[in-house]
Amino acid sequence: GLSALRDQYRTALLALMALVAVVLLTTWTNVGNLLMVRNAARRRELTVRAALGAGRSRLIGQSFVESALLAAAGCIAGLFLARWGVAIILSMLPLPVPPGGLGFHADARVIGFAAGVSLLRVLVFGLGPAWRATDVDLSGALRSSHGVTAPKRTRRLGRVLVACQVGLSVLLLVGAG
Repeated sequence: GLSALRDQYRTALLALMALVAVVLLTTWTNVGNLLMVRNAARRRELTVRAALGAGRSRLIGQSFVESALLAAAGCIAGLFLARWGVAIILSMLPLPVPPGGLGFHADARVIGFAAGVSLLRVLVFGLGPAWRATDVDLSGALRSSHGVTAPKRTRRLGRVLVACQVGLSVLLLVGAG
């Protein structure tokens, strides 16, 4: 029956879940790197807004809302893509699928996991870069004719994220091969 079919494909499903986890981590590092670059480009704007009286909490709140909207859109798109992906995978099975499918559906656990992962992404890659972007010396930054540059630790973190992306992409290619 259904449990025998699941047992038969257990190894393949576990490998698929591992590949999905690697894709998720690669996406996280990519989004984190893009948010860091975006906040570095907006650093001058944030400095001017802070000089005009915007509090750090307000600036971070704006970045948090932007990041949360991006994460919510990604979560919803991911759930829709997962639904279509399951239908595609089930159509590729060599055996006839029993009525009602194999029991793959987005229940409260799946939606909760997706929402939790999205919230974690917002906290790690939304608030972190926003906190660093608002940590500037106002008088020095506004006097500088070169504009505001990202601190060395932000540039170093960007290099680490790029290295992680490359490593995870190689791992994904090896796993897919």
